[in-house]
Amino acid sequence: MGWTAGVDVTTGDLITAAQWNNFLGASGSLEYLQSWTQNDVTASRAINGTVYRNTDDKIKIVSINIRSNIDDDGAGGIVGQSDIQIHSDAATPPTTLVAQVGAVYNLIAAAGASDYLDNKVQAVFIVLPSNYYKATPVISGAGANPTLLDWFEWGA
Repeated sequence: MGWTAGVDVTTGDLITAAQWNNFLGASGSLEYLQSWTQNDVTASRAINGTVYRNTDDKIKIVSINIRSNIDDDGAGGIVGQSDIQIHSDAATPPTTLVAQVGAVYNLIAAAGASDYLDNKVQAVFIVLPSNYYKATPVISGAGANPTLLDWFEWGA
C-alpha cells in the first residue's frame, strides 16, 4: 500500500471516521510501515564502490557497520585514514555524498611500534525510490582497508 495524503483541517473541523481510517486507521497510509522487513544483505554487498539500486517504489533505509583500523606508521606515530564514503542519487554511478564514517588520525610520536587505532562505526542513510547507492573505501597513510561487519536494509 502506498502513501495517501491526509486532509487539510482547521480548528473546529470534525474529522470523520472515513478520513481517520484513510490516513491513520487499519487500512490507512501508515499501514505500510507494518509490512517493512529488516534484511541482512551482508553476504551480497561490498564496500568497494559497487553500485546498488533501490528498485522499490518506496524509500529504503540502509545501515552499514564497518571496522576501520590505522596501524603504527613505523615512525612512532599513527597517521592515516580508514573510512568509507556513501554516495546516493539518481545517477549511476551516484555522486552525491550522503555519509562518511571511519577514522582519520594524525598522532605524531604518540604511539609505539605495536600501537594501533581500531574503530567500529555505523552509517545509516535513506535511498530514494529508483536511486542508486554505493560505499567506497578511502584509505591513506597507515590506514587499512575498512572491513564490512554487516549491512542491513529496511523496506516494504
